[in-house]
Amino acid sequence: MKRYFCVFVLLMLFLLTACKDDSLSVTSDGESVAASDLAAAGCVHEPVNDPRVEPTCTEPGQTEGTHCALCGEVLSGHTEIPAAGHMPETAERQEPTCTAPGFVGEVRCTVCGEVLEEEQTLPVLGHTTENGRCTRCGQYIGGVWETRYYVDQFDQPTEDWYISCRAVGKFSNSATVDDELEAQVLADSTGDITFFLYEYGSYQVKNHSSGDWQEYVVTMRSAAGDLRMTGAMYAGGDRIFLDAVYVPSVLEALRGEGTVMFHIVPVEAYVTETEYLFSVEASNFADEYGRMTGADV
Repeated sequence: MKRYFCVFVLLMLFLLTACKDDSLSVTSDGESVAASDLAAAGCVHEPVNDPRVEPTCTEPGQTEGTHCALCGEVLSGHTEIPAAGHMPETAERQEPTCTAPGFVGEVRCTVCGEVLEEEQTLPVLGHTTENGRCTRCGQYIGGVWETRYYVDQFDQPTEDWYISCRAVGKFSNSATVDDELEAQVLADSTGDITFFLYEYGSYQVKNHSSGDWQEYVVTMRSAAGDLRMTGAMYAGGDRIFLDAVYVPSVLEALRGEGTVMFHIVPVEAYVTETEYLFSVEASNFADEYGRMTGADV
Protein backbone atom coordinates (compact mmCIF):
# COMPACT_ATOMS: atom_id res chain seq x y z
CA MET A 1 0.00 0.00 0.00
CA LYS A 2 2.80 2.33 0.83
CA ARG A 3 4.43 1.68 -2.55
CA TYR A 4 1.23 2.60 -4.43
CA PHE A 5 0.98 5.85 -2.46
CA CYS A 6 4.49 6.90 -3.45
CA VAL A 7 3.75 6.19 -7.10
CA PHE A 8 0.59 8.32 -6.84
CA VAL A 9 2.50 11.26 -5.33
CA LEU A 10 5.18 11.12 -8.04
CA LEU A 11 2.49 11.03 -10.74
CA MET A 12 0.76 14.14 -9.31
CA LEU A 13 4.05 16.05 -9.12
CA PHE A 14 4.70 15.24 -12.79
CA LEU A 15 1.25 16.42 -13.84
CA LEU A 16 1.57 19.68 -11.87
CA THR A 17 4.94 20.39 -13.45
CA ALA A 18 3.57 19.75 -16.94
CA CYS A 19 0.60 22.07 -16.36
CA LYS A 20 2.93 24.98 -15.41
CA ASP A 21 4.67 24.91 -18.81
CA ASP A 22 2.77 27.65 -20.63
CA SER A 23 4.83 27.19 -23.73
CA LEU A 24 3.23 23.81 -24.39
CA SER A 25 -0.13 23.28 -26.12
CA VAL A 26 -2.03 20.08 -26.92
CA THR A 27 -2.66 19.28 -30.57
CA SER A 28 -5.63 17.37 -32.00
CA ASP A 29 -3.76 14.07 -31.74
CA GLY A 30 -3.06 14.60 -28.03
CA GLU A 31 0.61 15.57 -28.24
CA SER A 32 2.12 18.50 -26.33
CA VAL A 33 4.12 20.99 -28.43
CA ALA A 34 5.48 24.53 -27.99
CA ALA A 35 3.03 27.33 -28.91
CA SER A 36 5.55 28.75 -31.40
CA ASP A 37 5.47 25.45 -33.24
CA LEU A 38 1.70 25.15 -33.39
CA ALA A 39 1.43 26.93 -36.73
CA ALA A 40 3.90 24.50 -38.27
CA ALA A 41 2.05 21.63 -36.61
CA GLY A 42 -1.30 22.82 -38.06
CA CYS A 43 -2.74 24.94 -35.19
CA VAL A 44 -6.48 25.16 -35.09
CA HIS A 45 -6.48 28.92 -34.54
CA GLU A 46 -8.61 30.64 -31.96
CA PRO A 47 -8.93 34.28 -33.22
CA VAL A 48 -8.79 37.18 -30.77
CA ASN A 49 -9.80 40.69 -31.88
CA ASP A 50 -7.17 43.44 -31.47
CA PRO A 51 -8.27 47.10 -31.41
CA ARG A 52 -6.71 49.82 -33.54
CA VAL A 53 -3.65 51.53 -31.99
CA GLU A 54 -3.38 55.19 -32.94
CA PRO A 55 0.09 56.49 -33.81
CA THR A 56 1.65 59.24 -31.70
CA CYS A 57 4.04 62.01 -32.77
CA THR A 58 7.03 59.69 -32.34
CA GLU A 59 5.67 56.11 -32.18
CA PRO A 60 3.89 54.15 -34.97
CA GLY A 61 0.43 52.65 -34.49
CA GLN A 62 -1.36 49.76 -36.19
CA THR A 63 -4.74 48.96 -37.70
CA GLU A 64 -7.23 46.71 -35.95
CA GLY A 65 -6.86 42.96 -36.56
CA THR A 66 -6.84 39.50 -35.03
CA HIS A 67 -4.29 37.05 -33.68
CA CYS A 68 -4.43 33.42 -32.53
CA ALA A 69 -4.84 32.92 -28.80
CA LEU A 70 -2.97 29.61 -29.00
CA CYS A 71 0.07 30.29 -31.17
CA GLY A 72 0.11 34.12 -31.33
CA GLU A 73 0.09 34.25 -35.14
CA VAL A 74 -1.35 37.44 -36.66
CA LEU A 75 -4.40 36.35 -38.60
CA SER A 76 -5.57 39.68 -40.10
CA GLY A 77 -4.93 43.42 -40.04
CA HIS A 78 -2.13 44.77 -37.80
CA THR A 79 -0.85 47.01 -40.62
CA GLU A 80 1.62 49.54 -39.25
CA ILE A 81 0.51 53.18 -39.25
CA PRO A 82 3.53 55.53 -39.48
CA ALA A 83 4.24 57.95 -36.63
CA ALA A 84 2.35 61.20 -37.20
CA GLY A 85 5.32 63.50 -36.53
CA HIS A 86 5.27 66.70 -34.50
CA MET A 87 3.07 69.68 -35.41
CA PRO A 88 5.18 72.72 -34.43
CA GLU A 89 3.48 75.92 -33.39
CA THR A 90 4.50 79.29 -34.81
CA ALA A 91 7.14 80.80 -32.56
CA GLU A 92 6.73 84.32 -31.20
CA ARG A 93 9.44 86.58 -32.60
CA GLN A 94 10.65 90.05 -31.71
CA GLU A 95 13.28 91.66 -33.89
CA PRO A 96 16.31 93.25 -32.24
CA THR A 97 16.88 96.99 -32.48
CA CYS A 98 19.94 99.19 -32.31
CA THR A 99 19.80 99.22 -28.52
CA ALA A 100 17.71 96.22 -27.41
CA PRO A 101 18.01 92.48 -28.08
CA GLY A 102 15.25 90.50 -29.73
CA PHE A 103 14.19 86.89 -29.32
CA VAL A 104 12.61 83.87 -30.98
CA GLY A 105 10.30 82.06 -28.56
CA GLU A 106 10.40 78.34 -27.87
CA VAL A 107 8.59 76.06 -30.30
CA ARG A 108 6.26 73.37 -28.91
CA CYS A 109 4.31 70.61 -30.62
CA THR A 110 0.64 71.55 -30.73
CA VAL A 111 -0.33 67.87 -30.30
CA CYS A 112 1.88 66.51 -27.52
CA GLY A 113 3.36 69.70 -26.07
CA GLU A 114 6.98 68.61 -26.40
CA VAL A 115 9.49 71.48 -26.68
CA LEU A 116 11.03 71.22 -30.14
CA GLU A 117 13.20 74.35 -30.10
CA GLU A 118 14.43 76.36 -27.14
CA GLU A 119 14.00 80.13 -26.94
CA GLN A 120 16.81 82.04 -28.64
CA THR A 121 18.09 85.57 -27.98
CA LEU A 122 18.82 87.76 -31.00
CA PRO A 123 21.76 90.10 -30.33
CA VAL A 124 21.52 93.88 -30.32
CA LEU A 125 22.20 95.30 -33.79
CA GLY A 126 24.08 98.39 -32.64
CA HIS A 127 24.06 101.79 -34.32
CA THR A 128 25.76 102.60 -37.58
CA THR A 129 27.93 105.62 -36.88
CA GLU A 130 29.89 106.29 -40.05
CA ASN A 131 28.24 109.64 -40.69
CA GLY A 132 27.05 110.39 -37.15
CA ARG A 133 23.48 109.29 -37.82
CA CYS A 134 22.26 105.74 -37.52
CA THR A 135 20.97 104.48 -40.87
CA ARG A 136 18.58 102.09 -39.11
CA CYS A 137 16.86 104.25 -36.49
CA GLY A 138 17.89 107.76 -37.53
CA GLN A 139 19.25 108.63 -34.10
CA TYR A 140 22.24 110.91 -33.82
CA ILE A 141 25.10 109.02 -32.21
CA GLY A 142 27.67 110.90 -30.14
CA GLY A 143 31.36 110.20 -30.16
CA VAL A 144 31.93 111.32 -33.73
CA TRP A 145 33.68 114.65 -33.35
CA GLU A 146 36.22 114.60 -36.15
CA THR A 147 39.14 116.84 -37.03
CA ARG A 148 39.43 118.00 -40.62
CA TYR A 149 41.16 120.80 -42.54
CA TYR A 150 39.87 123.71 -44.58
CA VAL A 151 40.92 123.66 -48.24
CA ASP A 152 42.22 126.41 -50.50
CA GLN A 153 41.09 127.46 -53.98
CA PHE A 154 42.85 124.42 -55.40
CA ASP A 155 40.87 122.13 -53.09
CA GLN A 156 44.04 121.30 -51.19
CA PRO A 157 44.15 121.06 -47.35
CA THR A 158 45.48 124.07 -45.49
CA GLU A 159 46.94 124.27 -41.99
CA ASP A 160 43.64 125.57 -40.63
CA TRP A 161 41.75 122.75 -38.89
CA TYR A 162 38.27 122.41 -37.54
CA ILE A 163 36.55 119.91 -35.27
CA SER A 164 33.02 119.11 -36.37
CA CYS A 165 30.02 117.01 -35.44
CA ARG A 166 26.72 116.40 -37.21
CA ALA A 167 23.44 116.41 -35.32
CA VAL A 168 19.79 115.69 -35.98
CA GLY A 169 17.02 117.94 -34.70
CA LYS A 170 13.87 119.74 -35.80
CA PHE A 171 12.79 123.13 -37.09
CA SER A 172 9.58 125.09 -37.47
CA ASN A 173 8.51 128.09 -39.54
CA SER A 174 5.35 129.53 -41.08
CA ALA A 175 5.11 126.57 -43.46
CA THR A 176 5.89 123.60 -41.23
CA VAL A 177 6.15 122.46 -37.61
CA ASP A 178 8.76 120.15 -36.10
CA ASP A 179 10.19 119.08 -39.44
CA GLU A 180 13.52 117.37 -40.02
CA LEU A 181 16.69 119.35 -39.36
CA GLU A 182 20.31 118.43 -39.76
CA ALA A 183 22.96 120.61 -38.18
CA GLN A 184 26.72 120.73 -38.05
CA VAL A 185 28.74 122.37 -35.29
CA LEU A 186 32.32 123.49 -35.95
CA ALA A 187 35.07 124.68 -33.61
CA ASP A 188 38.15 125.72 -35.56
CA SER A 189 41.76 126.82 -35.22
CA THR A 190 40.85 130.52 -35.63
CA GLY A 191 38.75 130.44 -32.46
CA ASP A 192 35.38 130.53 -34.19
CA ILE A 193 32.36 128.38 -33.44
CA THR A 194 29.93 128.11 -36.33
CA PHE A 195 26.64 126.38 -37.07
CA PHE A 196 25.46 124.97 -40.42
CA LEU A 197 21.70 124.32 -40.67
CA TYR A 198 19.91 122.09 -43.21
CA GLU A 199 16.13 122.30 -43.32
CA TYR A 200 14.33 119.07 -44.32
CA GLY A 201 17.71 117.41 -43.92
CA SER A 202 19.19 118.84 -47.13
CA TYR A 203 18.22 122.47 -47.86
CA GLN A 204 21.00 124.62 -46.41
CA VAL A 205 20.04 127.83 -44.62
CA LYS A 206 21.86 130.76 -46.27
CA ASN A 207 21.83 134.55 -46.21
CA HIS A 208 20.90 135.56 -49.74
CA SER A 209 21.33 139.25 -49.03
CA SER A 210 24.38 140.89 -50.58
CA GLY A 211 24.69 143.58 -47.93
CA ASP A 212 22.89 142.74 -44.70
CA TRP A 213 23.80 140.42 -41.89
CA GLN A 214 21.20 138.16 -40.35
CA GLU A 215 21.35 138.14 -36.57
CA TYR A 216 20.38 135.16 -34.42
CA VAL A 217 19.70 134.43 -30.76
CA VAL A 218 21.46 131.18 -29.81
CA THR A 219 20.48 129.64 -26.48
CA MET A 220 22.65 126.83 -25.12
CA ARG A 221 21.53 124.37 -22.46
CA SER A 222 24.20 122.30 -20.72
CA ALA A 223 24.91 120.84 -17.30
CA ALA A 224 25.69 124.39 -16.13
CA GLY A 225 22.22 125.66 -17.13
CA ASP A 226 20.92 127.89 -19.93
CA LEU A 227 23.00 130.60 -21.60
CA ARG A 228 21.51 133.13 -24.04
CA MET A 229 24.01 134.13 -26.74
CA THR A 230 24.03 135.92 -30.08
CA GLY A 231 25.51 135.26 -33.48
CA ALA A 232 25.26 136.33 -37.10
CA MET A 233 25.22 135.00 -40.65
CA TYR A 234 27.21 137.37 -42.85
CA ALA A 235 25.91 138.69 -46.18
CA GLY A 236 25.98 135.89 -48.72
CA GLY A 237 27.03 133.51 -45.96
CA ASP A 238 26.09 129.89 -45.33
CA ARG A 239 26.78 129.54 -41.58
CA ILE A 240 26.07 131.27 -38.28
CA PHE A 241 29.13 132.66 -36.49
CA LEU A 242 28.74 132.71 -32.73
CA ASP A 243 29.83 136.04 -31.22
CA ALA A 244 33.36 135.68 -29.90
CA VAL A 245 32.49 136.58 -26.33
CA TYR A 246 30.50 133.35 -25.98
CA VAL A 247 33.03 130.95 -27.54
CA PRO A 248 34.78 130.07 -24.23
CA SER A 249 31.44 129.12 -22.66
CA VAL A 250 30.56 126.77 -25.51
CA LEU A 251 34.02 125.21 -25.50
CA GLU A 252 33.72 124.62 -21.77
CA ALA A 253 30.34 122.91 -22.24
CA LEU A 254 31.59 120.72 -25.08
CA ARG A 255 34.67 119.72 -23.12
CA GLY A 256 32.44 118.48 -20.32
CA GLU A 257 30.11 115.50 -20.36
CA GLY A 258 26.61 114.71 -21.52
CA THR A 259 24.30 116.46 -23.97
CA VAL A 260 24.59 120.06 -25.09
CA MET A 261 21.43 121.52 -26.66
CA PHE A 262 21.11 124.53 -28.96
CA HIS A 263 18.00 126.57 -29.74
CA ILE A 264 18.47 129.13 -32.56
CA VAL A 265 16.00 131.84 -33.55
CA PRO A 266 16.46 134.64 -36.13
CA VAL A 267 16.14 138.14 -34.69
CA GLU A 268 14.26 139.74 -37.61
CA ALA A 269 10.59 140.30 -36.81
CA TYR A 270 9.26 138.80 -40.04
CA VAL A 271 10.89 135.41 -39.40
CA THR A 272 10.26 135.09 -35.67
CA GLU A 273 8.18 131.97 -36.35
CA THR A 274 11.38 130.23 -37.44
CA GLU A 275 13.30 128.25 -34.83
CA TYR A 276 15.89 125.48 -34.86
CA LEU A 277 16.47 122.90 -32.13
CA PHE A 278 19.18 120.23 -31.99
CA SER A 279 21.66 118.69 -29.58
CA VAL A 280 25.13 117.19 -29.64
CA GLU A 281 26.96 114.88 -27.26
CA ALA A 282 30.14 116.20 -25.66
CA SER A 283 31.58 112.72 -26.12
CA ASN A 284 35.13 112.86 -27.54
CA PHE A 285 35.24 116.63 -28.20
CA ALA A 286 37.65 117.26 -25.31
CA ASP A 287 40.07 114.64 -26.63
CA GLU A 288 40.03 116.04 -30.17
CA TYR A 289 40.26 119.66 -29.07
CA GLY A 290 43.05 118.90 -26.65
CA ARG A 291 44.96 116.98 -29.30
CA MET A 292 44.78 119.90 -31.75
CA THR A 293 45.42 122.74 -29.31
CA GLY A 294 47.52 121.09 -26.62
CA ALA A 295 45.00 122.31 -24.05
CA ASP A 296 44.38 120.26 -20.94
CA VAL A 297 41.21 118.20 -21.03
